[in-house]
Order: sequence, then C-alpha cells, then structure tokens
Amino acid sequence: MADTTVIYFTSNREKEDFEGRIRRTLLRTIGTLPLISVSQKPIDFGTNICVGEKEASTANALRQIQLGAAEATTRFVALAESDYLYPREYFRFKPTRDDTAYLATPIYVCFAQHRKTKFFTLKRGNSDSAMIAGRQCLVDGIETTLQKYATTPSTLHFAHLLKLFRLENFTLSIPAVTFKTDENMHRKSPFSRTRVCTELPDWGTAHNLIRKYLG
Repeated sequence: MADTTVIYFTSNREKEDFEGRIRRTLLRTIGTLPLISVSQKPIDFGTNICVGEKEASTANALRQIQLGAAEATTRFVALAESDYLYPREYFRFKPTRDDTAYLATPIYVCFAQHRKTKFFTLKRGNSDSAMIAGRQCLVDGIETTLQKYATTPSTLHFAHLLKLFRLENFTLSIPAVTFKTDENMHRKSPFSRTRVCTELPDWGTAHNLIRKYLG
C-alpha cells in the first residue's frame, strides 16, 4: 500500500492548455500513488477539492495544501504545483521521519515569459512545491503558521513554515523544473547567475520545453 499521497495545488491562474499538459505529465510520472488536487476552479484530476476563486497568495496556497493533506490517509504527502515538472524519482523518495520536511534539489527555473530570453537557471533556496513531509505534521504546521500571520498575511513566506520542521535535502539525478510565465503569482525568482544553461539532461532545450508545454 502506498505510504505517500501526491497533493497537487493550483490557483488556476496559468493558461488552461499549459496546466492541462502539466497535469497529464504528472499523472504519468506519479505512477500508482494516490492523488488529491486542490484548485480554485473544478478540475478532473484525482480526488478534487475546489475552494473557489481566491487571491493568489502564499497564505491561500498553504491553506490549499493543508486541505489536501488533511484529506489524505497516508503517512506522508508529496507536493506538486501546476507549473512544475518532476522526475519520477521525486515521487519514489522514501521519507522516514514525520517531523522532517524533505526538500528536493536541484530545481531549475525555465524562463518562459513573453519577449524574454529562454533559458534554464538553478533556483536558489528550497521550494514548497518540491517537498515531501509527514502528513499530520504538515497539517498542524500550516495551521500554526497561518494563525501566527493571520493579521499580517502579506509578510508570510514559505520559510516561516519550514522553521517548524527538521529539514533534510535529497538530491535528484534529474532536476525538477519550474516554469516562470507571465501568469505566475511571483514574476521574479531567486536564481544563480553562474548556473545558467539552455539545455538540461532529460528535459532538452529550454526553447523546445517551452514550445511543448506553452505552445
């Protein structure tokens, strides 16, 4: 029996064709793992929880993740976002501790904004979109974090949640890729200017990957 449930979350701000291609790839990638999607518009993807249209914010994203994790029945959850591509090994990682946030690395940003140079670059820092954690600890940790920043939600960052966990990185032989599009909630992303490239193993060139997923 699977010990990990995939929690897919989206604010449905990206173009539907793009998100649809991401979802089809994700479905092939996760294999037989149970899947829960939490969205702001109804989607036919695993067990769907639709929260209705809300502001695109860190607080609302965390609440969606929390709802999905609360619905799951497995010990662990693996997070997946609507603008990410993941290698199979991300979902095959075997976590062991409920109090630990296991953070996948490396993650590359694929810059796909209109009239911008198309390239990959190594993302700096960790991402909640490439994290596996104990299900109940994540539910409780998000609740604690949201309560703490209830009066100042604009100052809330993913790093505030991570402070409640023991942290452990795990290395992917094929990197995860996140697209930076014109529809992203955050138009900029911290990245390494010394790790820029136009092609990645397994994913191919940035130009071709953008054409495949964004048309």
